[in-house]
Amino acid sequence: MKYLVSTPAVLRFPDGTQAELTPGIHSFDDAVVEHWAFSAHAKPVDETELAKNQKSGDLKKQVKVLQTTIDELNAQLAPKDAELDELKAQLATSTQALADKDATIDELNAQLADLQAASDKSKSDKK
Repeated sequence: MKYLVSTPAVLRFPDGTQAELTPGIHSFDDAVVEHWAFSAHAKPVDETELAKNQKSGDLKKQVKVLQTTIDELNAQLAPKDAELDELKAQLATSTQALADKDATIDELNAQLADLQAASDKSKSDKK
């Protein structure tokens, strides 16, 4: 069985031997596991939990890579957004200029119609 060591420790035994516990997931001899202080520094981890933790770690790495990609893509979007705003402003200006020209054309057509009517009346008056 594997154990998750959360805090470092050195376990000393009556025969003078010692076992060093370092943070992480490790396997230990039964004598170390049975030491009175072992449970204060380590807890058992079953294989399914270990697999989940490894998958979780892999997912965290994938999330980090994907977040980096997202950040890079967002950085690429910023200039495009500015360009889009500029094009929208140009479109608004062009639309207004077109509307102004349409109004001018309508005024000129009205003047032309008035002049043609005056010309037709002048011709009919001469007859």
